[in-house]
This record gives sequence, structure tokens and C-alpha cells, in this order.
Amino acid sequence: MAKNSSPSHKTNSQTVHHLYSSAFLIAYLLIGFVPNLGAVDQIAPQWLYLNSVSVLAALYILKHHIYFSEAIGSLFKTKFSWLYALFIVWASASYFYAINPTEVLVNLARVVGTSIAFVNVFVLLQKIPNKFRLIAMVATGALIIEMYMVLDPLLGLLKQGANASRSSLLKGTTGNINIAALSLVIKMPFALYLMNLAQKTWQRMAYGVLITLTIFCLVLIASRASYVALVLSLILYIAFCLYNYFRAGKPKRLLIPILYFVVPFVVAVGISELSTIGKNNTTFFERSATIVQATTDGSIAGRLRFYMVGVEHILNNPIVGSGLGNWKLVSILYDKEFINGYVVPYHMHNDFIQIGTELGIPGFFMYLGLFGVLLFYIVYIAKSKLPENTKFFVAFLTMSLSTYMVDGALNFPIARPIMQMVWLLVMALIVLLFLDAKAFNQQHKPIPMKNAYWVSVVCLVLLAPLTYITYQTNESLKGQQVLLGEYNAGKFSYPLNKVDQVVPGIPNISVTTLPIASMKARYYMENGQDDKALEMLRTGITA
Repeated sequence: MAKNSSPSHKTNSQTVHHLYSSAFLIAYLLIGFVPNLGAVDQIAPQWLYLNSVSVLAALYILKHHIYFSEAIGSLFKTKFSWLYALFIVWASASYFYAINPTEVLVNLARVVGTSIAFVNVFVLLQKIPNKFRLIAMVATGALIIEMYMVLDPLLGLLKQGANASRSSLLKGTTGNINIAALSLVIKMPFALYLMNLAQKTWQRMAYGVLITLTIFCLVLIASRASYVALVLSLILYIAFCLYNYFRAGKPKRLLIPILYFVVPFVVAVGISELSTIGKNNTTFFERSATIVQATTDGSIAGRLRFYMVGVEHILNNPIVGSGLGNWKLVSILYDKEFINGYVVPYHMHNDFIQIGTELGIPGFFMYLGLFGVLLFYIVYIAKSKLPENTKFFVAFLTMSLSTYMVDGALNFPIARPIMQMVWLLVMALIVLLFLDAKAFNQQHKPIPMKNAYWVSVVCLVLLAPLTYITYQTNESLKGQQVLLGEYNAGKFSYPLNKVDQVVPGIPNISVTTLPIASMKARYYMENGQDDKALEMLRTGITA
């Protein structure tokens, strides 16, 4: 026993825990590189991947619950964790009043899965040494790959003299160019953090080149939401640098870091302007000008229309909404005059308002409150007695959080695993630093949680059905690739004896809200089985 409790044994044990914890964190951050694997939407296998990694991480934490008991106990002493839990309970309750309860289950598998991943990430982060540098390096590594996957086809288009702006070839590792752009912006602060830490000139130059190329890609992708997030990050960064400058007594050396972001921004925009001369590419300033053209830009006008009907729906249904994930069905009633074919506005393009339409005003304020609490934590950390280099890292987390909030106000990152992963990582780091700040201010003392294993047990019990649902959804989206393809082509070539097996029962509507049963009914009708077809059509009506 004495041998097992020796300092060297404890050190080796801690090293093993650090390695495993780091490996799980890296596995989580690799979610953006999971391909569509035959599914109609890349998010399906990515949600399955997220919950699968969470199962393994929860098992590891359960096995070593004594080692992690202090981290678990600290997490559940925060108001943030209880507000998050309350939001999950409220969202789960929408199953009982939703238009389509099955859609609630599909979306709970994602929302609850994200919350469990948040718990795992927070616990795993707690005792990792140099966690800030590790996370920044992994995120920067992902940024390099994502940037290259955009830059390579971009340079090819420019070399050919083709129109590169908003080309679908610039989607990188993601499903579309808008996701690719916001994924680049939300990771860029981590590279900027490493640039500030770099001791050697060549290292700072390397990070500067990376940031310049990333901004160059963003300019040509021309996602307006990414422009807003990028400029907001630039403003926040300059504000942080100026704050340090004045607080430290105005030493000129503290003004130099401002150039780390400003110079790449100016150079990237300048190069992009030169690369578009004589071509039909949209420039940064031309695209930026359309942000305020609500009456002439169809995309912006459509968003404003969604927002107005969303607010109207909330006011008409203040306590309970349509049910988690059910806005896509309600939107048909409001937007039917603008719908072409079977493609409906299945996202509000504003997560905050959409949550309000689905979960009522209580759900809206719970979700918005999560961001409010995080911002309060950031202010608390800034005023705390934590070391300045630790508080400095929070500045970059704030930039990433602001990017997510911009994305949430203009798009739907809650449905995108690649954005959810960075969001929950930023949340975990902010909450962790808040607890550290309270400890420095002698307002918090970490105490191991008794029976901490129950937290992992509950997570695993929840993950069992959640992972099954994400598996079923992934299989369904593979089948929908077949059925929607034949539907669009007006074909019925898929064997009738395989139609029922190609798409599972969860979900019961397609990604475009077509009832799965109704899509299958076409095949029975084509093969003369009218009674079976009518039965399935009736089932589809109730979906």
C-alpha cells in the first residue's frame, strides 16, 4: 500500500489522467471533420459522434469519479449549471404539448447531448495543466485545416478567373459556406492568443500569416454574419489592448499587440480587393454595405419577416410554444405565401427568437439568461485577483462568445455541432475561470462531492436513449438521401420491399418537413397497393 501511495505513483497516475482527459477534449474538437457519411445533412453523423464521445468520456469519469469529485462538486455549485438544467427540463416538458412530439425527441438528443458534453468537458478540463495553451493549440490546428480546405479551392477559382465570391466550393469541411465562415471566426481568437504568447518573431509572423489567410478566406466567402462577428472581434480585441495599456500606465509596448489583428485585417482586405479587380467577385465593402439594405436584399428581408412572425407567435403563445424543434411546422402557417415547392423555413435564423416560439417566454429567458450569466462571470473574472495572464485568456474567450452570439442572432448555430462544440468549450472555460476567481477572492472553496459517481450514472442513463435517437436520425437521413433524390427526380426505382427499412421511425418527418410515411406511400401507390398507401398517407397527416 505504501508503494502505491508514493509520490511517484501519484505523479504517474496524474499524468495518465492528463493524457486521457486531453485525448477526450481533442476528440470532442474533431467533430467538425466528421463527414456526412451518406446522410442528406452532415449534422446527423456529427451529433451521433458527439454523443458517442460523451458516452466514452462519461464512462471514464465514472471509473475515476473520486479523482474528478472536486470538479463535479464545483460545477453544481454554480448558478449557471442550475439555470442550464432548468432550461433542459423546460425543453423536455415541451414533449407533452408539442405539435410533433417525435421532433422534440430528435432535438432533445442534441440539446441534452450538448449539455452532457458541457459537463464532461468542464470536469476533464479541471486538472489539466496548461489547459489554455492546449485548447488554443488544438483549436488553432483545426483552424489551419479548415482554412486550407477553403483556401485551396479559392485560389483555384481565382487562378481560373472565375467568380469566387460565395462559391459553394468554399464550404471547407462543413455543409455550407456560412457554417465554414463562422467556424473560422469563432476559432481565430485562439490563434490570436497564441500569437500574443509567442516569444519569437518567426512564431508571431507564422500566426500573423494564418490570421491573414483566414480573413482573406472570410472576405471571399462573403458571409455577412461572419463580417459582423469579425469586426466585433476586432473591436473587442482593440478595446482589451487599450484597457491593458491604460491600466498599466501607458507603456508603448502594450500598444504593439493591437497590430497583431489590425495588420492581418488590413492586409487581407487589401489583397482581396486587388484580387477582385477585373473580375465579378464581391468586395468586402460592397458585401458589407448590403447588411443594412433590408428592403432591397431578399435574404435580409426574409430574416426580418421571420423575426416579426416569430415575435407574433411568442406574444400569442407566451407560456408554451410549439415544442422544441417544431418551429419548422409552425412556420408553414406564417410563411406559406413565400414557400416554393416543399422547402419550408425550418429555421428562424435567430436561435433566441426560435427558442421563444418553441418554448415560450420562460424558455426564451432561460436560454438568453445563460449568456447573461456568462457575461456576468466575465466581468467578475476581470475584476478578480486572478493572475493577469489568466484574465488575458478570458478576453479571447469573450471574442469567441461574441461570435457565437452574433451567429445565434443571425443564423442557427444551435443546430450545428461544429459551433455547439466550441460554444460549450467556451462556456466550460468561463465557468471554470469564474470558480478560480472566486477561490482567489476567498469566496469559493473546492470540496469533493460525495457520491459524485451519480452524476456520471445519470449522464450515461440519459445518453443511452439520446445516442439511440441520434443513431436512428443518422440512419434516417441516409435513407432520406435516397427518397428525396427519387422524389425530386420523379422516380420510383427503389425496391418496395426495402422502402420501410430504408428510413427508421425516428424522425417521422424529413429534413424538409415532408412526412416520411407520405413519402413511402408513393411507392405503394405506384405498385398498386392503394390500401397500404392510403394507410400511410393518413399516418403522414398526423405527423
